Amino acid sequence: MRFGYLLLASLLVFSCNKVRKNFKATFQDGVFNEPNCVLQLTDGSYLLAGYNIEKDDPNQPEMPYRIMLVKTDASGNLDWQKTLALTEYDEAIAALAEKDGIVITGQTASGEGDMDMLLAKINEKGDTLWVKAIGSQLDERGNAIITAHGGGYLIAGASGVFDMFDPNLPKQLLIAKTDVKGNAVWAKTYPSSQHVEAKDVKLTGNGYIVAANASDTSSKLSSIMLLHLNQQGDTLWTQAIGDSSHHFYANSIEASTDGGYVVAGLKRPLGGNTQGIVLIKVNAQGRIQWQKDYSGRLPQEIGGMSLLQNEGYILAGSIFNPENSGNNIYLIKTNEQGDTLWTHTYASENSETVRDILVAKDQGICIVGAHEVQNQSSIFFLKVDEKGMLME
Repeated sequence: MRFGYLLLASLLVFSCNKVRKNFKATFQDGVFNEPNCVLQLTDGSYLLAGYNIEKDDPNQPEMPYRIMLVKTDASGNLDWQKTLALTEYDEAIAALAEKDGIVITGQTASGEGDMDMLLAKINEKGDTLWVKAIGSQLDERGNAIITAHGGGYLIAGASGVFDMFDPNLPKQLLIAKTDVKGNAVWAKTYPSSQHVEAKDVKLTGNGYIVAANASDTSSKLSSIMLLHLNQQGDTLWTQAIGDSSHHFYANSIEASTDGGYVVAGLKRPLGGNTQGIVLIKVNAQGRIQWQKDYSGRLPQEIGGMSLLQNEGYILAGSIFNPENSGNNIYLIKTNEQGDTLWTHTYASENSETVRDILVAKDQGICIVGAHEVQNQSSIFFLKVDEKGMLME
């Protein structure tokens, strides 16, 4: 009998410690919670970063924004949740996982201008190790961060004037290189006749590839701008993607297996509201090779793209649900040529907007975003298997 009790106890411990491959979790702290990115850490756990607002009206600019961090175990169970109040306005937009912590970029109210590019490092308990601000008398924002050639960090974003209600205000693309302590090595803007903001950046063999949004100052027509930079941030080439009858918006960029690049974003007809997800393949010089449009009769939003191991791409976004006038989570899997292999829609009674996607170490697909209910929002964290199935 004693052996039986020991065996039963061992089975119960094993069952309790078993990692769930699929899950959906929600988290909330304050009235308005918005995650912008998700990372998987070295032990298989996850970190979600974004911002929250504790008061009742998230649309008022005087409301304080705080960096919000949520740490879960590998099964999506909450380990801890923290709010970092560095200044009266702080937002985490992108993050990078390292062996000794996590580096965050975004915006902060410290520095010369009203808003500066934020660079901060925390440990895996959420404790702040250091905080830096890169800025000028204008406003700055970091939208993407990677490990730079030779070490340190490369942050891509913009310098100019920011307003959540008017994306066409003057901006210049901003790229900053720092050392491992966040001290600026160089920071460069790229003057243009258009308003330009970097949305993503990746390493290339001899430099960096940047995907940016460009808005024409007179026509207000939006297009995608690609820039290939050398390791010192000097421009090797630029390429515009767009046409005269549509707005194009970049979200993310990945290197393709043939030496080119794939850009994921949105395409919206002029004067129309039915925008859709688009995938664009370019060669090593940025020239378009193909373009795939996944739009349908319902409007779509895009939250991100992840590269699969020689199997194509996963696109995560939201699709309009006419039954509740909200958004549902939407996944698209394609092959390397951008052909659709499958799609999945994850219905909800409330509106859910996707902010980021991650392919986990076990090839499961992690999606984070905002779950909106009665003028409040909480964080959702969804993990499905490699076929998009949620079997809890």
